[in-house]
Amino acid sequence: MGSWEELRGLLLGHRVSAAIAAAVQLGLVDLLAGQPRTADDLADAAGTDSDATGRLLRALVTVNLIAEDDGRFSLTELGALLRSDAPRSLRPHPCQLTAGGGLLRAARRRSHVASADARCAAN
Repeated sequence: MGSWEELRGLLLGHRVSAAIAAAVQLGLVDLLAGQPRTADDLADAAGTDSDATGRLLRALVTVNLIAEDDGRFSLTELGALLRSDAPRSLRPHPCQLTAGGGLLRAARRRSHVASADARCAAN
């Protein structure tokens, strides 16, 4: 018989998918490809809200896609599979999800909506 934790994971799985889709569509994954960065730095580069970006990054830390060390975020080996330049990238898969819309709207600044949509469409 399954455990409470197992069922909880299944029930919350859509939130993980939404967070992954938002990070890909906002360009955060590719922005983390070089070196560790703060949430503020990433928000500036992506044109997103700093607080919402930090919350999104910390959510992805809990599923081992991103690591956090002393306020700086970096991609894990697992998260690197979502980079646009990764061999056998899985990047197009979260872009097909529609569940990320609310997170995208929460993090985006109005002037960057079209450019984030274009990043996903290009893949």
